[in-house]
Amino acid sequence: MQHLAVHSIKPQGDGFVWKYDEALLSNIDWEYVAEGELLKEIAVPIDFIAGEFSAVVLPELAHRIGKALRSGRGAIVIPSAYHHVPVDQPLALVAAMRALLS
Repeated sequence: MQHLAVHSIKPQGDGFVWKYDEALLSNIDWEYVAEGELLKEIAVPIDFIAGEFSAVVLPELAHRIGKALRSGRGAIVIPSAYHHVPVDQPLALVAAMRALLS
């Protein structure tokens, strides 16, 4: 977590800002994505994993995304994980991925 914190922000003015490019995500119609129109077009098998306490993908949105995937098995919500599931619950993530891949 410390590595993410150190490398994910940069000083700006009197404070800090995220290093990612906000313009990268600003032109996306999230309702179109989240309501499944785009997700229904994905032909390859895909599953969606999210953290239970993610502030980025709330559980309701995770379930809508999982339901919209035509070849998905629904959302897999990892308990006690936030947005960075591999950092928060690495063993639970590995267990979920092993179950999905078996």
